[in-house]
Amino acid sequence: MTSFQSGMDSVRNLTGSPIAGLDPHELYDTRPVLREMNSVLFNNGRGNEEFANLPRKINVCISPTRDDFPHTQINDLGFEAVRDPASGQLLFNVVIGGYFSLKRNMMSLPLGVAVTEDQLIPFTVALLRVFRDHGPRGDRQKTRLIWLAEQLGFEAFAALVAETMGPGTQLAPAVHVAHDEPWERRDLLGVHKQKQQGLNWVGVSVPSGRLQANDLEEFARVAEAYGDGTARLTPEENILFVNVPDEHLPAMLAEPIFAKFKVNPGVWLALSRAALAWCGVHMRRLTLRIRAAVVSELRSFTRNTLQHTATTRYV
Repeated sequence: MTSFQSGMDSVRNLTGSPIAGLDPHELYDTRPVLREMNSVLFNNGRGNEEFANLPRKINVCISPTRDDFPHTQINDLGFEAVRDPASGQLLFNVVIGGYFSLKRNMMSLPLGVAVTEDQLIPFTVALLRVFRDHGPRGDRQKTRLIWLAEQLGFEAFAALVAETMGPGTQLAPAVHVAHDEPWERRDLLGVHKQKQQGLNWVGVSVPSGRLQANDLEEFARVAEAYGDGTARLTPEENILFVNVPDEHLPAMLAEPIFAKFKVNPGVWLALSRAALAWCGVHMRRLTLRIRAAVVSELRSFTRNTLQHTATTRYV
């Protein structure tokens, strides 16, 4: 981790799957390319002036499964791993423009192109240069990447990025993949089998993403005692203990720390995160929707409780 270029008008999050390398359903392990991308964009952690003065910040992610754990829909630039049905080649559909602000809240949109694994970093670098050199720098509420893409038109924007990648660069059209069965997005929290036989990851809820120092020390102890000594963070600010052998699960789940930080927290604690209350992304619609659902659930619980009380009282 580094604090270089972690704020202001720079590249911000480089996000991959929190279960990369463990997931039995992943098409691609996002870790190596994201490490290389991080080195290129941030000059091996020393900072990179080339991308330190963009029109606005930009978030980048790579999603290797249909679950979309990195949330390409709310990133400025997202790559979605797909297998081309015709050739069997692994490609990455490009989506752009997802973000939240006071002026606009929107989901990312397909750019209409796909890149190969070898093109992931060159495409990202070229897109950043196009954004830096051509992006609007007036009203800061209208300077995120999507405003430039809409100003130029998606086709012209993609063509400019390809031209910036170098003469003769060809980008494949986006891949359409039809699925025979519906896919229910998996939950990262709880106990889950890894693709490594006999090993599991255990996802734990951290309400609002907040930990005290003693909690972090206890998590470190648990990771060393029952797993491989490492833990991972999710975009929702929860913690995953990985490479936990089957035989260690009962003792691990009985640890007192998991009375405070739940392994199976239920939907409302799982959704709780710092951004909902404190971050400046102004997720008002989502917050109101969650509050309305909580109120509805509490009313239903209260009504059922009162009915049960009335029934048992007069039997």
